[in-house]
Amino acid sequence: MVKRIFSPFLYLLIGLALFTACTRTATETANTNQPKENAGNTGKLTSRSESLVTTISRISILANGDAEYNFNEKQAAFIVAKNNPSFERILALAREAFTGTKPVKLIYTGHNSLEELAWPSEAESTTYTDWYRYNIVNPEPDRRLNPADLNTTYFNTADWQNWKVFRFCTKTVPSLATAKTIFNYCAGQGCYLGPTLVQPCIPFEYVKDGCFARAHKMRWIIESKYGYCSEKVFSYGNLDVKADKWGGCCVGWIYHVAPLIRVKSGSSILCYVIDPGMFNEPVLLSTWLAAQGNTGCDATSSGATAYSIQPSSAYTPAQGYNSSTYTTDPNYSITNNDLVYYNNAGNTCN
Repeated sequence: MVKRIFSPFLYLLIGLALFTACTRTATETANTNQPKENAGNTGKLTSRSESLVTTISRISILANGDAEYNFNEKQAAFIVAKNNPSFERILALAREAFTGTKPVKLIYTGHNSLEELAWPSEAESTTYTDWYRYNIVNPEPDRRLNPADLNTTYFNTADWQNWKVFRFCTKTVPSLATAKTIFNYCAGQGCYLGPTLVQPCIPFEYVKDGCFARAHKMRWIIESKYGYCSEKVFSYGNLDVKADKWGGCCVGWIYHVAPLIRVKSGSSILCYVIDPGMFNEPVLLSTWLAAQGNTGCDATSSGATAYSIQPSSAYTPAQGYNSSTYTTDPNYSITNNDLVYYNNAGNTCN
């Protein structure tokens, strides 16, 4: 991501929805990693194609010659096999789009199988640039880290983290017991449990993708039902987790996001993350970051090499024109559509 000097007065909402064309800097890499293991979802989405106008964050050529594509508005990676007849054409189009920071039309199935890349129509491009523009401008910069070297004595304290976004809201969670109550309520809205109080339900079991929608719905619960501050924490890197709660398969991401809450603990205020897809209770920020580098899933996994804490309004990272930014979804319409979509995808490990 592009490093920027932050000013709390420069957050700006532009336009009418989501998925803008502002840049999150990334580089095309020659990646020596082997392909990520396919989670093997057998949900309802496998029989139909979906399309999305989006932007490319990374192109990697894997050790076996396959190409891995990462998109800002999708958490999971897409792989095109070297023996695919369209391999070279898709790669050439992707490189042109990436170099020119141009949006592309991604056509895929619910398995996150890339079927086609194409240029958007004029109408689709106009919609993308003129409608999807409720973006955060000049967000907090990311911070580099090595989870193995974190000093948890101070790393998890809000004072040491000292993100300027913390100044926007001061009503922190009064105790860990209250944080657990919030966590349990969020976890209780899981689609796998049947009818839920909050609709749409939250598909925690589809670990492979959609963290942004789950995080945004939990943000609504934390702020609307309980009235406490929340932020979003984004992690970046060659992330690998084992979905122990949902069957034990391995899942790879390029980024992950979950709500962050600040919790009073004696004379300190600690940073906790609410992520029922990965954990059974609120966990400290350092625990959450360290859990995303499972070398049992991928021996070369870097884990989280950077993270960023943004306003809770942040939805997904966004790529576009020479700036680092995040999309938003202030009325939750896109969030709710995404939750329904990923609920139909089933369980990541089935």
